[in-house]
Amino acid sequence: MTPTEILSELNKSVTQLNNILLGDEKANVNVNGVLKPSVTKHIYDALSKYFGAIGVSTATPFISIDSMNESSAANGSFGVVYGSNTQSENGYYQKSGGVWSKTPWDPAKISLEESSKYTDIKVLEINDAMGAMAANGLKRIYSESSSPDLYSFVDSEGNIILRVGVDGSFHLAGLADSVQGELTKTNDRITDTVDGVLSKLAESVNVISNDEDLHTFTDSEGEVVARITSGGLLYVAGLSESIQDSIGEIGSKMTQLNAIASHAPTAEGSLVSLTDSEGEAVLNITDTGSLQIVGVEGGVAEEFAKVRDEMARGSVNPKPTDVAESRTYKDTFTQKTQTLLNSLLYAQTGGIAPAPLHYLPQNYTISKTWVNGINQFGHANSTRLEINSPYRDDDGVVHPHILEFYNGFRGYRYIICITPYYLTNEAEENPCIYGSNDLINFDLLDGFDQPLDVRPTPEFSNGHNSDNVLAYDPRTGELICIWRQTLRNPNNDGVRVDALWVRKTKDGYTWSNKERIFKATDHALAGGAGSPAIVYNIADGYWYMYVTTLSLTTDAMRLFRAKHLKEDKWEYVSTLTLPFKPWHQDMKIVGGKVCMLVYCYPPDNMIYFGVSDNFTDFQWTQNLLLENNAYKATFVPEFNELDQMALKILYSTDATPAEPSEKWRMYMHQTNFVNVNLELIV
Repeated sequence: MTPTEILSELNKSVTQLNNILLGDEKANVNVNGVLKPSVTKHIYDALSKYFGAIGVSTATPFISIDSMNESSAANGSFGVVYGSNTQSENGYYQKSGGVWSKTPWDPAKISLEESSKYTDIKVLEINDAMGAMAANGLKRIYSESSSPDLYSFVDSEGNIILRVGVDGSFHLAGLADSVQGELTKTNDRITDTVDGVLSKLAESVNVISNDEDLHTFTDSEGEVVARITSGGLLYVAGLSESIQDSIGEIGSKMTQLNAIASHAPTAEGSLVSLTDSEGEAVLNITDTGSLQIVGVEGGVAEEFAKVRDEMARGSVNPKPTDVAESRTYKDTFTQKTQTLLNSLLYAQTGGIAPAPLHYLPQNYTISKTWVNGINQFGHANSTRLEINSPYRDDDGVVHPHILEFYNGFRGYRYIICITPYYLTNEAEENPCIYGSNDLINFDLLDGFDQPLDVRPTPEFSNGHNSDNVLAYDPRTGELICIWRQTLRNPNNDGVRVDALWVRKTKDGYTWSNKERIFKATDHALAGGAGSPAIVYNIADGYWYMYVTTLSLTTDAMRLFRAKHLKEDKWEYVSTLTLPFKPWHQDMKIVGGKVCMLVYCYPPDNMIYFGVSDNFTDFQWTQNLLLENNAYKATFVPEFNELDQMALKILYSTDATPAEPSEKWRMYMHQTNFVNVNLELIV
């Protein structure tokens, strides 16, 4: 084609597109013999179907007052104005004596208070209808003034599946942003994409034709920037759908929003029912309290029940998940924490791992003055544990780390990560996952390959795994296992590489592929990145991680933080000043305090406990363990009926016991109960 012909065809296409975008509610555009409705007509037709779907079939939609006055509707007819720039003109009208008069029934005048009252009534009806099902179905959340939600609908695990923000934003599971935000981003994306296309066309445009497309526009590099199909659809770079389909999708979503905003009449047998522009159901709450949504067969509660049943697969003797029977108010998260958890998790779909206790702030506070009230102890008043590994029964083990769950996870109150270490055999020092309900009996979890990783074997030397720790990501609902991998001279250059690796799971069965999240040589102060202790601080959205340098000449514990668990995101925070040389540590959030259990450098082999109001300034106990042949320890708090607190501590021996059979054995000790000045947050 000649340049003149190219410009002519481009001008023709642009004219057609303008007519499609700017035509009125009656306009059809002839695109190569195919009639395409204008956007206004598309919306007009969709609204016509919409009003028919909600039972207002006698009301004719008009885009403006003028178009309604110009119509030939007979006296007695009903009409609705939906597109006027003057908001007060929108609403329902009836024609009498040749004049259109606005009716008293006007959805646009429904106040927020009236809407809230309506919704309250419906939600209360739902709760009443659910009765005994409430524990396993939907629950109404009465939000405090600090809550970001007017209304939230949650499943039995506390995960929000639908919510309405105080700003009127409507959030659905599966959308990263509000529905309004997604529409805005889509519009912005279309605008930016079209602007980019026009910019490229101005620089250099080539036009070609093929069997499918009338015209294909490419840049100077031969990349397609736009194409017009034989059916008249315009595609531009950056959008998977045509411009027409993208705009149509926006219109459909807006129609759904209008249905929600106007409280569309419910179907028989339903408390609330919503339909799309085609009259197809998108959401329904039955009069029995069952929530039904598109894409889910049956009710949501029923589907979650199926998920829970599926999660129990593979267990020959499944453990009962009844560990919450003895729990109290103080074992729940603070209102602020729970609200933030809900906000972070509302868009999650599918099963998620529950948030562990003593990892995020709970509904109580403790002081720091009690720490030296914990009595010293030794092996004699501790319980020696028999723990089977993938390698042998009653194996030598090391590096324990505990997380506790309010309702259990996979049927266990505690999930523990441990590395086997029989007779100091680093080839078997690989992360394994266990479950326990008493920290005495341990089951190696089934349903996936154990250990989570095997010994690395670099070409020029050797390596090992060690120092595992469990964590939890409240943004994704994933339980995380982190371990340290050491490579000695992997590149034959004399350099040792220490790095942290991670695998994640939502159900305790399926684990992600391993990923490196921290490389010690990238951080001058990290040393060997020993014994990571890591927690997500929900208050500021940072991961906080302590590591030791693993140097016998350096009294140092380094604190790093990162917004994401990526190896290039970590930043140094501070060096902790301690009254001992740290080697291994475990960290928990107890109430609102940062608590840490630290094993110090050989040959001292002592264990200390510290309490802090922040992540840097700790008050420390005396040495807790009488024997000097201990090693890395982990803990969880335990409360009695007097609100006194004890520590349940797991620790392992080191290689010094005289009997080889007692090397690297695990012990459990519960300390004496101490008054921690516990106060509930109400």
